[in-house]
Amino acid sequence: NAKLTLLDPEKDDAWFALEATRPIAKGKEITIAYGSGIESSVELLMNYGFTPYTNKIDEFMLTKGGNKGEHGSVEGGLSGW
Repeated sequence: NAKLTLLDPEKDDAWFALEATRPIAKGKEITIAYGSGIESSVELLMNYGFTPYTNKIDEFMLTKGGNKGEHGSVEGGLSGW
């Protein structure tokens, strides 16, 4: 229900702000999402400094025997997840 915004990215001591993405009732927890939901554990570690216990994207990337499409991507995408 909120996003993290860097106020002055040109400065080493930049400040961050939490901005509501929808109305938040008084007393409700403020939450932010890390990434878009399609980052691997490596990307999460590099960008946010942590990895989740399990990550479906990692499982997808490591699935054995996927058919590669025309541009090298695995055909079928994330269908069925």
